[in-house]
Amino acid sequence: MDLFETLVDDHRLISRVLNALGGFLDEAESSGVLDFVELNRFIVFFRDFVELLHHEREEEILFPAMESVGYSKKGAPLAHIHDQHERECALLLRLRKLAVATSPAAAARQARVLETGRELIEFEQAHMQQENDLLYPAMKKEFSGQTLAALSRKLNTGQAAERRATDQAWLKTLADELVRAHT
Repeated sequence: MDLFETLVDDHRLISRVLNALGGFLDEAESSGVLDFVELNRFIVFFRDFVELLHHEREEEILFPAMESVGYSKKGAPLAHIHDQHERECALLLRLRKLAVATSPAAAARQARVLETGRELIEFEQAHMQQENDLLYPAMKKEFSGQTLAALSRKLNTGQAAERRATDQAWLKTLADELVRAHT
């Protein structure tokens, strides 16, 4: 797979887990019981897969390639995507803090988890759609065949590639478990 196929494939997996998170949140709301262990399993997936693995592919491989063909780090679309990544991280951090907090009271904490989780789902789905529909197709056209091949090699070689493959394998297993349990 080339870099863009990998990124879109990442988005498919993330979307499946976001849908499962929505199911989990609906279950919690209807039962009045929020399973914080299960919430933390979702958080581990989003932290490790989205923030560390997927964003690394974009920010360490795609964005420098975009800069090499003239896109400014401080201009559109790079600055906008970076801002969106920061917002994703902030939403996930808020959810992580709620998952480990000992206060406020259970009902208030649960309501904040539900609100933050749903905000994360909505934001993430819109962000991925923009990248899939606008950014990736435009960048794939922008890069020559040689550049695209070099980006794909960079994705699949080096010490980091082996770590990414190992991380991705267990995170896909976790994703499948979450999807089966909450879809």
